[in-house]
Amino acid sequence: CAVGRSLFTATDDGLVRYDLDGAAIVKTREFPDTAPFVDAGCRLLPGPGGLHVVDDREVRLVTMA
Repeated sequence: CAVGRSLFTATDDGLVRYDLDGAAIVKTREFPDTAPFVDAGCRLLPGPGGLHVVDDREVRLVTMA
């Protein structure tokens, strides 16, 4: 999921953020506290105030501080 100049991906260990560093994309932050709410099969959609996490059962809004 692209948000501004960052990319977010859902993993079984939580959300991970990637940013541009020159011409390379590098992992810049992990959010392990989000692990109970996401997994590798989720879709992420940007929304006001956070990311919408979509799976087969529900849609959740995850916010990160």
